[in-house]
Amino acid sequence: MQDQDRHPPTLGLDVQVLMDATEQCSVEQRQQLAAQVAAFLCSEGEPQQEREQLIAVALRLAADASPEVREVLARGLSGLAGLHPDLLFAIVSDDDNIALPFLCATPALTQLHMLSVLRVGDEARQAAILSRPDVTTDVIDFVVKSLPLALNRLLLKSDRFCLTSQQFQTLYDRFSDQQDMTDLLLARPDLPASIRILQVRRAATSLQGLLSERDWLQGGDAAGLIEEAEENAVLELLGSTRAAQLPSLVSFLVNQDILTPSIIVRAACRGDIDIVTNCLAILAHWPVERVRQQVFGSGNLRTLIERAGLPQSCHWPLRAVCDVAHDQRLDGVRLTSDEFGSRVVEALMTRYAAMPKAEQPRSLDVVSRYASGRARLIARRLKDDLMAEAA
Repeated sequence: MQDQDRHPPTLGLDVQVLMDATEQCSVEQRQQLAAQVAAFLCSEGEPQQEREQLIAVALRLAADASPEVREVLARGLSGLAGLHPDLLFAIVSDDDNIALPFLCATPALTQLHMLSVLRVGDEARQAAILSRPDVTTDVIDFVVKSLPLALNRLLLKSDRFCLTSQQFQTLYDRFSDQQDMTDLLLARPDLPASIRILQVRRAATSLQGLLSERDWLQGGDAAGLIEEAEENAVLELLGSTRAAQLPSLVSFLVNQDILTPSIIVRAACRGDIDIVTNCLAILAHWPVERVRQQVFGSGNLRTLIERAGLPQSCHWPLRAVCDVAHDQRLDGVRLTSDEFGSRVVEALMTRYAAMPKAEQPRSLDVVSRYASGRARLIARRLKDDLMAEAA
């Protein structure tokens, strides 16, 4: 009885016997042991204390000289969520054919574990992390900011990852000189319009330099063609932007010195009134609703143009645009760009008795440069006729 009191009861698990078995048994026996140990650790019905005692045995098996033993253990533990960190990293640092399937499957990998693997692991392990379905925003942020091009290509090629605007911007800042990366960015439907606009400007600048260098077009001709193409691309992006996001995108254009009077007049001559009102509101530091009142009401358009920093030569073309937009609103119709531009030309020719005679051909010249298609041709012919009469 005294001996029983002196020695506390032991668990029914003789760990030392198992430790000896990891050194003395054959490969096949160690494989069987690895499978049994993994099953025991994964069993919720076994006592927690006994499972903790088996960690030492599992670590010994994870360092076994035979890859077959290590593979059995890793496969058996791949579904265990509460895996001991030492055992987790022992398997993660094993040969690729053992570590990579485990990395892709184990639920034991927390965000901190993922970040650790991304920091110190090789490209194969980093790619395995990105194949997981539970990658968090912080993990994506680390990849975007710190990892090389190849890993970020994987990130963009998958539609599983939702990137923030800032993450897209970081990728563009880091890799926009890599054409394949730029192509991947532009292929993303969720790429912010601001980055598409930056790429339009970059492409326009590059093209202008190429044309000048090879002397394919005269300098002025090349600049004019490229400027028009750039502004058309910017307008297309503005036109595809949701109304709620339009003010922030216009502010971006202002901050980047991309928004020009010609972009505003080009939008106006084509009937893109929402774009025009948002641009004028940002430039004039007025609420959009106040600008709309000026456009559709009887406000002083000259004051708005002056506050927005547009040249006063825009007054009569914009006056005609506002009147045609007002008519369109009252009629409840949606004019095409050509139809809208043609109505603007008609208004300039017929509505404004107070317009100085010299302003009519100037205003038509503006429409001939910035309207689209047929309206541009009509305005140019009428301007030429007026200039010929004046001569």
